[in-house]
Amino acid sequence: MSQRAQTKDERYLRGLYELAQAAGDVETEFDMFEVGQYVGQSPKAVKTIVALLARANFVRKLDKTRLRLTPNGERLLQDLMEA
Repeated sequence: MSQRAQTKDERYLRGLYELAQAAGDVETEFDMFEVGQYVGQSPKAVKTIVALLARANFVRKLDKTRLRLTPNGERLLQDLMEA
């Protein structure tokens, strides 16, 4: 079975979710650039991706670099994992 290609946004969200699960709480706060490094994305790409994800209410920015997954982001990830 082949897995469909993921967008950079989806890879970033999935990486954030994986890190949060590893921490034991999906509401754990992370540095957006650490998440980007985890998924292999450049700092410039991370800034763009996070701005889009925050605007769509999939992540919540807590300050200049800290963020966490929102309930909407969790639901989107569940839908993506089922697809």
